[in-house]
Parts: sequence; C-alpha cells; structure tokens
Amino acid sequence: AASFAASPARRGGGRRGGGRMSAWEALAQAEEYERTEAIFQQVLQRDPEEAATLCNYACFLQDVRSNFDQAERLFKKAIFHQPRHVPSLCNYGMLLQEIRGDYAQAENLYKRALAVDPAHTSSLYNFACLMKNAKQDYDGAEALFQRVLLLDPQDVGALCNYGTLLQDVRGDCGGAERLYQQALQVNPADGPTLCNYGLLLKNSRKDYDGAEYLYQRALEAEPTDPTTLCNYGLFLHTVRMDPNRAETLYKRALACDGCHLSTICNYATLLAGDRRDYARAEGLLAQAPPGHPA
Repeated sequence: AASFAASPARRGGGRRGGGRMSAWEALAQAEEYERTEAIFQQVLQRDPEEAATLCNYACFLQDVRSNFDQAERLFKKAIFHQPRHVPSLCNYGMLLQEIRGDYAQAENLYKRALAVDPAHTSSLYNFACLMKNAKQDYDGAEALFQRVLLLDPQDVGALCNYGTLLQDVRGDCGGAERLYQQALQVNPADGPTLCNYGLLLKNSRKDYDGAEYLYQRALEAEPTDPTTLCNYGLFLHTVRMDPNRAETLYKRALACDGCHLSTICNYATLLAGDRRDYARAEGLLAQAPPGHPA
C-alpha cells in the first residue's frame, strides 16, 4: 500500500518575517552546538526563570541533542514561571505529541496556548494534525486547518495536510488537487506535497507520467524521505512493472527508517511474489509491531 506524506509538526515562537537571527540561532545553524549550548547556560545563569530562553534551550535539546527528558524538564520550568508563555505551551505540546504519544496532554497544552493567542498558527496547525492523525476527528481537524489558512493562505504545511484529509477522508480529489497546487505555488520543492500530489495523480487521475514526475521531484527535494521512496517504489513495481528499481527504493527507504510499515509490507510482497523468497519476506513482516495487520 501507498501512504501519505505528512508535513511535520512545527515549532511555536521564534523569529518572524525578516527579523535578525539571534546569536544562538546562528551558531546552531552553523552546527556549532557546544558554543550554542554554552550561550544558553550563560543566559540562564543570569536569569534562570526566563521563559523564552528555557523554551529555546528545550527545543535545542530536543532537536539537536535528542535529550527529551531534559527538554521536558525545561518546558515544564518555563511554563511554571510563565504559564501563559505560548511558545512553551506549543513546543511542549509538540514534544508530548511526537515523542511521548501523550495526545491528551498535548491537546490540553495547545488549547491553553490558543486561549492566550487564538491566532497562533503553530498551535492551530499542530492541534489540527493531532486531531487528524491521532484522534481521527476529521471535522475538528478540518476546522483547525481552515483557521490556519484564514490567517495564512500560503501556509504550505496546512495546505498539504488539509489536502490529504480531503483526498483520503472526504474523497474530494478536486479540492485536494487545488490545495496541492496552491502549496506548490508557494514552495515548488515541498516534498510531502509533491509526494501526495503524485499519489493523487496515480490513483485518481491515472496520470502515470505526471505522478512519476512528481515522485522524482519529491526525491530531489528530500532524498531520504521513506514515504516518498516507498510510494515511488510501489509505483515502479505495480505500474512500470520494474521490480528491480522498486527493490532499490524499498532498500533505501528501510535504510532511512527500518520500521516504515508501508515499505515493509510492499517489499515483502515483492520478495514473495516476484522473487519467491518467502523466508526474507517473512523476516521483513516480523519487523512489524505485534498485532499490526502485516
């Protein structure tokens, strides 16, 4: 089976528009992580209760160090000292949503952020993704995506993810296609949108050349995205009848994410059906989580 590519949850707060980059942002962008961390620690020595610094340091620890426990402690400290600090509420919600799988508490934090700032697009967007993907509350997700797009009609992530909802849940391929086209007008190299639009052209329009062109563009934009590698591999296997190229893409996808379920299932199908290699197919399927249909 093919799967939809999702634009990731996003950070709340930070610079807006063309604002100047802070010292720590410049250092982090240059991958000078030791100096970045030293700046955070120096600032917090002077003011250990400053919510913005606590929040930014927590984001750094989560994204760069993968130190989720310490990041969580700093988010909690920031919110304790400044309960209405919207970036901390949003970013802690993102950690709980993506790392902990604590959707109830993430939802609570997004609601708290939006009670302070109803136009905070990152909280709206992350909450919409939670409602769509974790709770399958599609009406709630649709309303939140619409609120994001009222505030920012060029929000590529909202356009893409709302497009997948229309395509996959509502069966509104025309509406989905319009949203994908809007997103690509803003960012022609957005990998998730290119991948999902390719899936629409393949399945709904039977425009196989157009679909392949979009998959290739998606891989140019994000060469290590397992969903695009998987979907293009399935396309090559089932449409172009080219199991060799498909297998190459499945291997690349699993090298990026060894637990990518759609790739596991599709590659196992290729191994069993085309290679008659049932032992390797069974070994792949054993990697799926217990109880999964694979």
